[in-house]
Amino acid sequence: MSLLEIDDLSVTYESPDGPLQALRNVSLRLEKGEVLGLVGESGSGKSTLVSALLMLLPDNVRTSGRLGWHGNDLLALPTPARRQLRGNGIATVSQDPFTALNPVVTIGKQLVAFQHHKAGSRREKQTRAVSMLERVGISDPAGRMKQYPHELSGGIRQRIAIAAALLTEPELLIADEPTTALDATTEMQVVELLNASRRLVDGAIIFVTHDLHLVSSLCDKVAVMYAGEIIETGPCREVFASPLHPYTRALLACDPARIDTPTRELPFIAGSVPVPGMERVGCPFQPRCSEAFAPCERVNPPAIFSADGARMVCCHKGIKHA
Repeated sequence: MSLLEIDDLSVTYESPDGPLQALRNVSLRLEKGEVLGLVGESGSGKSTLVSALLMLLPDNVRTSGRLGWHGNDLLALPTPARRQLRGNGIATVSQDPFTALNPVVTIGKQLVAFQHHKAGSRREKQTRAVSMLERVGISDPAGRMKQYPHELSGGIRQRIAIAAALLTEPELLIADEPTTALDATTEMQVVELLNASRRLVDGAIIFVTHDLHLVSSLCDKVAVMYAGEIIETGPCREVFASPLHPYTRALLACDPARIDTPTRELPFIAGSVPVPGMERVGCPFQPRCSEAFAPCERVNPPAIFSADGARMVCCHKGIKHA
């Protein structure tokens, strides 16, 4: 049994203008020990999928499908069980270190509070917190415990947010755009820390980002999202070396790290992601795809798997022709 089993997950928001489908029949498997990169443009559904995994979807949503976790469907868990799981089994590192921590509570008190579901006295939890701060590369960890978030830099705050997540000893760590608000130097330091965090997580990590270069350096597998669907999955090296979906190829072509000539104009994908709620027929990428042909306009492509099951693509051209 996989650590995480997502089967045909659909999420639709109810709004005054009608239903807005944010996720459409998403299926995914995540094994223990894996690091999965979840990539896609803004509006692709990444944030909604993360909210579903954290059981934090708002009240105005309709869901279908299954979020399997240790034989249980996360979507069907009662509220107390969801809170327990968020404090014990699933943890997250958010994209904004400036708001991830309570501004009026010291770092030490917050790190102790993060261990609410863990056994031990307050002193033992303080000791664990100091040890974890040291492990994530923070100097003078005992001194940092007495400080408030506003006294720290963005990079230190993000390291503390990572330490807080690791203190819960999660089986699944979700890093949601954790480098977005950081400068380039601090970003690389946090990326190195996340890479090192693999040794501290006895489970799996989902790294959510729009930066393909970071995915290639951090992740084992990649899942590419577009318009609320996962349109390609597979081992990072294989997907980046030989992408199967036209959208994945277009994304990779836009990666600045792959531009060999500095003076060359940066490519872009013309058009935009379909607006949730729009009537849709055929492949969602078809209006922007330079490789589209007749079936793409009429029928949404099914998921096609490689013979060994390691790769998947939703494209009418399939795997052997892509």
